[in-house]
Amino acid sequence: MSSEEISKNIEKQESQLMTSGEPEEEKHNEGWNWIYNSPKWHYFVDGKSLCKRWMLFSTPKNLEQGNNNSPDNCKLCRKTLEKRLKNEKRTNRS
Repeated sequence: MSSEEISKNIEKQESQLMTSGEPEEEKHNEGWNWIYNSPKWHYFVDGKSLCKRWMLFSTPKNLEQGNNNSPDNCKLCRKTLEKRLKNEKRTNRS
C-alpha cells in the first residue's frame, strides 16, 4: 500500500467515527451478565459487579439492559442498583 492509500483509509475511518458517535462498547458499559461460575446474574459497571464479588477482564458487547427484578439476579446487585437509580433521580430533580 502506498502512503496515499494509507492516508485515505485513515481519513475514511476518522469520518466513520465522527458520524457514528461513540463506539458500541462505550455505549453500554453496564448491565446484567451471567458468569459461568455463578448461579445468579450480576450487574456490572465498568467491569465490576455492584455486589463487589465479581470482575470482568473484558466487557462483553451484550450486557443486558433492564429486567432488573428477575429472580435470577443477584439480590445485592439488585438492591445496590435500586439505590443508585433513586440517587440519580434525586440529583436530576435538583
